[in-house]
Amino acid sequence: MKITYYVHDLSFPLVEGIRKQAWWMALAMRKEGHEVEVVSTGKKTMTLARDGVTIRYFKPLTPPEVITDVMHYLSHPSPLFYPLLRKVQARKQILTFFDGNCNGFWKRAWYPLLSPSFRKRLDLITIQTQYQQDHLTKTMLKDISLKRIPPLIPHYKKTAVKTQQPSLLFMSHLSEYKGIADVLDAFEKVKQNIPDLTLTICDSSIRQNRSYTQRIANLENKGVTFKGKVDSQQELSKAWIYLYPVHGAQETFSIPLSLIEAIQVETPFICSDVGGISEFFPKEFLVPPQKPDELASKIMNLLTTSHIPKLKKEIQNKRVINSFKESYGIQSRTGDENA
Repeated sequence: MKITYYVHDLSFPLVEGIRKQAWWMALAMRKEGHEVEVVSTGKKTMTLARDGVTIRYFKPLTPPEVITDVMHYLSHPSPLFYPLLRKVQARKQILTFFDGNCNGFWKRAWYPLLSPSFRKRLDLITIQTQYQQDHLTKTMLKDISLKRIPPLIPHYKKTAVKTQQPSLLFMSHLSEYKGIADVLDAFEKVKQNIPDLTLTICDSSIRQNRSYTQRIANLENKGVTFKGKVDSQQELSKAWIYLYPVHGAQETFSIPLSLIEAIQVETPFICSDVGGISEFFPKEFLVPPQKPDELASKIMNLLTTSHIPKLKKEIQNKRVINSFKESYGIQSRTGDENA
């Protein structure tokens, strides 16, 4: 079977979760013995091969000719892949939302214009949480078949020992939406009670924000360390607590992979209780969004007590792959069903 994936601007090394998912899915299906290609927007039209997978880059609004058995979009419905949706020749077309709020597409100006075409051409939509499902059933895409399949997850191991001093970790771009201001406010508050507390901020450099950069610089002599792209497995292994206080479900992975990575190295985390995150992660590690005082209280609690987080619902990559194979119309081999 030929399977084609679409993801916006695929680039290496992989940084964001949706691009990781697209590439991991491509490699997994290639390993299963299927012909796999990825089509993605880029600055110029070109074709390359990587790990046995063909990647075709095209300029926005000028999609390539695609003839395939399964066309799988890992994105959200938008004008970016609308021309491809109309042009592709496929037996089945599938769309996966990984954004926790389904990107709020029903609020976009193009929504009433393009949704009839998406509804006509898409055979299946997959999501990960009940929260996403509840939103989709109120949109113009509600008549499309819907299936819940969790994301593929990485497997992390401890690669470093915990720091001697109590330490906090933040890994994301410096965006108010990602909660960097809440992290800094909470750190300064907790620092008053725990003077040797440190904070490491790892900026993915996806977005730049001079005001936050300056505020961080002013705190460097107070236990704050600023880094760029890092080995997240090592940083999570060293930290006492990982912080992910996002302000909302939109522009946030429905099931944040970094929280799963923290669990795998036995590092407690604190995340905002937004979207469907509480469906997979325990309430004792969640706080209301945009509440730095409550974030500070939770930090104090986790620094002074022993808590090892666990997923509320188990995720196994083989089962995820089998679920997508079933969605593609591929019959699993004997023994795969319980893998």
